[in-house]
Amino acid sequence: MNIPRRVTVKTLQDMGACWDACEKFKIWYPEGVELTLASLAKAQRRGFDVGWFARRLLYRSTSEAAQRRYWDNHRIKTPLGWLRAELRRRKERAR
Repeated sequence: MNIPRRVTVKTLQDMGACWDACEKFKIWYPEGVELTLASLAKAQRRGFDVGWFARRLLYRSTSEAAQRRYWDNHRIKTPLGWLRAELRRRKERAR
């Protein structure tokens, strides 16, 4: 699964984000932001729809069959849960 290390306005535009979200993102993160559990939580506190982001990322990264297998194997119930789990795994691998 291809999860970006960094999110920019272009990333959001390519995912189909609305104009308002892109403009808000430019204000908070003019240079983009590294995608981590902490930055995801901060974006959520700032009012960004991180659930939308996780859904778009999941659905563009995997086939439907792979999604079902992954969710069943890991007992993950939501795309946001999936993204958090993937970010935790990436952090563990980096150690």
